[in-house]
Parts: sequence; C-alpha cells; structure tokens
Amino acid sequence: MLISQNWLKKYFTEGTQSLPDSKTIENTFTMGIFEVEGVESVITGTEGVSDTVYDIKVLPDRAHYCYSHRYVAQELGALLNIPVTLPVYDSAKIASQIDSSLTVGVNVVEDKVGEGKSRFVCPRYMARRVEGVEATASPSWLKTQLESLGQRSINVLVDLTNYIMLETGQPLHAFDADKVEGDINVRYANDGEIITLLDGTEVTLTSDILVIADLKDALAIAGVKGGKKAEVTAETKRIIIESANFDSVSVRKTSQKVGIKNESSKRYENKVTPERTQLAMNAISEFIATIFPSAKFGNVTDVYLGKPEEKQFDVSVKFINDAIGLKEGIDANKIIEILLRCDIKAETTSDDNLTIHVPEYRLDLEIGYDIVDEVGRILNYMNLVPVELPKEDNRPALKNFYYTNALRKVFQGVGFSEVYTHSLKDKGDVEILNPLNIERGFMRNTISEGLIKNLEHNLRYVDLLGLDAVKIYEVGTIFGGKVERPSLAFGIANAKKVKGYNFEAEAEKIFNQILESEYFTSLTGGTSLDLNLLKSSAKFTEANIGTGGVNVIGNVCEIELQKIIDVLPDPKSDIYFETPKLIKYKKYSQYPFMVRDISVFVPGEATEAEAVKSIITKNGTDLLNSVRLFDVYTKNKEGEPVKTSYALRLVFQSDERTLTDDEVTQIMQNITAEMNGMEGWEVR
Repeated sequence: MLISQNWLKKYFTEGTQSLPDSKTIENTFTMGIFEVEGVESVITGTEGVSDTVYDIKVLPDRAHYCYSHRYVAQELGALLNIPVTLPVYDSAKIASQIDSSLTVGVNVVEDKVGEGKSRFVCPRYMARRVEGVEATASPSWLKTQLESLGQRSINVLVDLTNYIMLETGQPLHAFDADKVEGDINVRYANDGEIITLLDGTEVTLTSDILVIADLKDALAIAGVKGGKKAEVTAETKRIIIESANFDSVSVRKTSQKVGIKNESSKRYENKVTPERTQLAMNAISEFIATIFPSAKFGNVTDVYLGKPEEKQFDVSVKFINDAIGLKEGIDANKIIEILLRCDIKAETTSDDNLTIHVPEYRLDLEIGYDIVDEVGRILNYMNLVPVELPKEDNRPALKNFYYTNALRKVFQGVGFSEVYTHSLKDKGDVEILNPLNIERGFMRNTISEGLIKNLEHNLRYVDLLGLDAVKIYEVGTIFGGKVERPSLAFGIANAKKVKGYNFEAEAEKIFNQILESEYFTSLTGGTSLDLNLLKSSAKFTEANIGTGGVNVIGNVCEIELQKIIDVLPDPKSDIYFETPKLIKYKKYSQYPFMVRDISVFVPGEATEAEAVKSIITKNGTDLLNSVRLFDVYTKNKEGEPVKTSYALRLVFQSDERTLTDDEVTQIMQNITAEMNGMEGWEVR
C-alpha cells in the first residue's frame, strides 16, 4: 500500500513533537509493524508539491484496518510515542443542511453465508441522497493528494469517495440519483443478467454474485465495481452515496469470478468492520458540505443486519511479561499506558489481571498473545535483553516428529543427504482449486517420482563433488487416496555400473541400520517393528537416468512411514540434534566443468600416490578444481619389475569463464610430459 508522508503529517499537527525525517519513519515502520518495500520522492500538482511516498507491505492480520492513512498514522504515533490527532467526523456538522424530504429506499437481502450460516452477506448498507452538487474538477489539494499516490483525478464527487477510502479504509460509491429508478436493492444477480461496468466492460452475472440494483437493472457488483448506468458525469446534480459492508469471502469469490481486483475489493476481502461505514459516511458528507455550502443532505438510510458484539477478554500481567521474556517485568500501569497508545483500553480487575476492551476496528485482537505482540513491538523487541528459556524436562515428545527425526539421523549416519522435492505435480488424487500453472495442479501422491528426477540432476555433478554415487532421502507428506500421510523415500544412483549390485540388498542393510540404531533398539512396550514390517512397507522403483551416454539406473525405495510409526511406542523423551559444526560457504562457479582422466605406471609398490597428485597439482594451474584417485593396481609379475598403476580423475573449472578444450589439453600435456620425464614412470 502507498502511504503519503504529507498526508500523515496532517494527523500530527497538535503537540510539541512533529514527525521525524523519512529515514526514521521508514526504520520505524520496518522494526515496528510493516516491511517497507520502497520509498520514493514525488512532485505532484500544478504547484509542484514535494512528497515522500512509502510502499508498505500490510500483512493480512492488520489489513482490515491498516489499508488506510488514518490507522497507519495511529500506528506510527504509537511506535514513536508522538500524540496523534485523528479527525472526528460528526454528522452534527451538517445539521443545518439536512433536508428530511430527501430519502433513499433501501432493501437488503438477509442471506447468511459461511460455516453454519454465521455471517450476513451484507451486514450493513448505508445510503444518503445529496442534492445541489456538481461533478466539477477537484480542488488542487485533493488532486495533488490523490496524484501523489498514483490515483487519477476524475471529478470532485468521485475523487472524494477515493480520498475517504484511502483515509479511513472504507470503500464508498456515488450513484447519479437521477439515473436510479426506484429503491436501492442489495440482491443476488439473475443468471445471465448483464452489467456494463464503468470502464465499458460487459460482464455476464450468475446467481451467486451480489449486486446493487435499482428497480430494473444492476447498478454495481457489490464491493467490486460500479456500473455505467448510474455513473456520475459532468451533468450530475444529485447523487446517492453508498457506504456499505460486504462479507469478505463473498467479495473474494466474486472478484475472482469476474476477474477484477481493485482498491475496493482488496479492502473488503481483508474484512472491514461494519462500524466503519458510519465514519466514512460522515466524512464524505462533511467534505461535500465544505466544497458545496448550498448542498442539501437527506437523512441516512441505515440497514444494519450484522452489528458485531463488543469484544473484551482478560490477560494477566505475568503472562505478558513471561511471553515477551522480560527479565525485569513491567507493571500493569505501564502495560495500560502502552496499550492506550495503540487505542486499546485496558483496566485492572485484580492485582495481576487486565481486562482488555477491543476497539471495534481491531478484528485481530482475540487472545492474550495478541496483546503480548502489541506490548512487545511498542517496547521494541530489539531493545529487549535476551533471557535464556527455561528447560522443559517434562515436555511431551510428539511421536511422529520424534521418529521421523530418528530416521533422519540414521540416514545421515550412513552417508545420505536430505533433499526437498516439489509437493505439487501435474497429476494426483487431490486437485488444487487455483493452481499456479497446469504442471502444478495436484498434490503429490508419491515422493519417489521427484526423488528420481533429483538423482538424475545430481548425477551430472558426481565428478565435481568427488562422489562415486548419489545417495539422497526425503521425509514429507503425500496425498494418496485423498488422505494426507507421511512418507519416507531414499534413493541411490551409482556413477558407474557396479558388478553384482543389488539395490534391494542395499536397502535391507539400511533397514538393519534402522533396527540397530539407538532410537529403536532401546524401545520397550512390545513393539512389533522388525525387518519383515520394514520390507512389507517398502515400495521399490527403478528408472534409467543415464546422462552423457552412460546407461545408469536410479533406484528409489519409498516407505509407508505411518505404518511403521503406528507400531512404535510413545517416546519418553525428545530427540536432540548435535550442535552443527562451523560450516563455511563459498560462491560456486556458474560455468561448466571439464573432466579428464589420467593413468600412470610408477615403479615399486603402491607408495607414490601423493607424488603423483603433487605433479598434477603443480601443473594444474588455478583451473584445477579437484583431483581424485579412483583406482590403484600393482603389477607384480615374475621376472618383471614391480610397478603400480594409478588412475586419477581431474576436474577443471573457472569462476570467470567457460574453459576451452585446447587450454585443458595443454595442461594435460604438461602433466604427461613431467610424469614421463620421471625415471621409470609411464603415462598409459
């Protein structure tokens, strides 16, 4: 959301303290409530007004009230501990311009939606007729303020609805009253009914879309977009102002169905309290009265079906201090003072208890931890002294968590690396309602498929990594038969064919490692976990994953993890992982590597491996990435001198460029020349 610093300044006109510089404001937002995604200096209006605009990321928990300058200013004032003055819009200010004969009939469908039909689809609808206005150009202050936020000025009546929405967070709409036939009706559309929107787009409606209509036609899609029929134009002299509240889920579904996302739908989708409609109605009436002193206002027609109950709950001072981790706790009075800065009233009901009175617009405050968050962020977590958490010796261990971590330790102990593959696939039993793309439209029903692709990918780098085989595993969830359940899969791909290799035999060795590990040998309680159960829970898959013309088989075994865990007893203690060793990371090269093999006969028994490596390292230059000895053979034939063959694999790579075959060949020739120059040495 874009926030104007000039606009914020309007709320800090009283008192001795004013807003600090833009950098301080940015840091305050970032550390206290919002991530600032951008800061831009802008110059707008015919007078060239300078402003600073913050692009803040409002998260869903605060979107219901912080999509507004009014409440962003309140949060900023609370964080900076600067008094903020929010404008009071009072209907009494236009009392002299009220004409009771100007009426609007409103009929609202009383349908309820949601689980248990707990929410009205339109909890509140307010409408007011206004006469003696003109859709003229907006005053310069209004144009400038909207333009600084990227809004296009249309006319003063439409601009005011946008301005009040940006100020209060409550969307408004203005209809040309002379184009509205009969009463305002909040109803569901008829199947096949067509509405032409303000931008000229025609939309065919369905019976699950809520609309604002007159006696004959739909005038607007509720909470989303106004229609062309009652559009405010240069000829408009009388308007009907709408300030309404619509169910957030209904607006979201409608917005998705018609393909329209805008400032109005965004606010409704994130919930707006129906109490806000009155504030916005009073605000726009007051602005219109100021711009058009001779305007006449009818009384507000207010259909209020879903008035929310006042919320309050209790929380203890000790709970707040303990949850934040304050070494030296703060008392009830300090907490009350902090909460009051956030417009939250609290009172002591006992020595250690506070009753919290939740403001009508704070839909996010429901439990004690919500208050902990408010107090903690105002104190500023960065200023808090760290406190070591108490040890919880009696903490119950979660069974699934314990045994999956135990299995992780077993696999890591036998040389496997853990991977995470994508959980969304192009086919499966559980389909995603709104997939990101057609290739990711289903939840996976197996891990093996992703693991095989991962084996193939990593097999390309065995030389660079100095490996003879890729050994990986993954613990995750799958959705087979539309039921979510845990699964464990492990796979092996050898870099070259191994004579007599049998993956199922390798898997059985791993199963025995599991049974012999400390986490399973010490089990009591009559567990029936044994080798036969592990075998019966396993499904084996193999696939040809050869790369570079080499025919290589990748083997994967997937285990029904829940079947294993179910037979195990509840753990008596938690599982702990050792403190990891210090690991240093370095940037890897983005350029391809080249591999060369060299084999050399050296006189005598196998004692010269290091001497061979030394010659390679000396001549390899800085392009030599690694050297690996992969074969040693001593030839001891009667009547001939003893000699040993060393076979090594050299990997070359640059951090700056792609290597050429010629330069690597030259390095290999230098190595060969020096080795052949050694007495009795012979490069094969």
